[in-house]
Amino acid sequence: MLRVILFDLLAPLVTALAIVALGVILRWPVWWVVVCTASCLLIAQGMAVNAYLARRDSVTVGTDDDGPALRAGIVALATASVLAVAAVGYWHWTVPDREGNADRVAVTDVAATVAEAVVNFTPGSPETYLRKATEHMTEAQGQSFTRDFDRATVDLKSRGISQQGEIISVGIEALGPEDAVSAALVRRTSVAAKTQPEQSVLALRLTLTKRDGRWLVDNIAPIDRIGAQTPKN
Repeated sequence: MLRVILFDLLAPLVTALAIVALGVILRWPVWWVVVCTASCLLIAQGMAVNAYLARRDSVTVGTDDDGPALRAGIVALATASVLAVAAVGYWHWTVPDREGNADRVAVTDVAATVAEAVVNFTPGSPETYLRKATEHMTEAQGQSFTRDFDRATVDLKSRGISQQGEIISVGIEALGPEDAVSAALVRRTSVAAKTQPEQSVLALRLTLTKRDGRWLVDNIAPIDRIGAQTPKN
């Protein structure tokens, strides 16, 4: 009776369930629907034939002492099906989660580095933070930022004003395989000779793209009117 349960019932059912589970993991592509349908029909047909032979000859695959190779094949197929479910499930669920976590960390780090660097400015060495920022930008964004930086810092340089940026928080608004959007709050401290330091908070939105495995900033824009309310008359 045990051999009937193991070889005639449990093994084919495990194989069929594994095939269905693979379809769930793969989200039922058309080709797998065909494979699953054909395989399940073959398994059902085999179980029906086995039941007919058991009724006619009182012998099944599980109880036939002359068919050990067939039993071994059935067990091997069931085992392979279960291993396939484990392998495909690991590949489809665990690996993307790890990659997603790594991307989140990388996007946050790059966004924080660039957001802080674009705020920092020292009149004596203005190129220091410029290079630090453009290292994490795409070529087009780096060129655009360099032009804007040169224009925007003329007044700061002439008045001897230095700026120091400090990240308050960084968040991810959207994250895809190749693109991401991040928002950063930066505390800017401006210092000029013989004056008290002035502080303000900047909100920046950074668009990032993945190039050759690296996350690079493709656009930076201020976030205006955070929490702003319509004036009342």
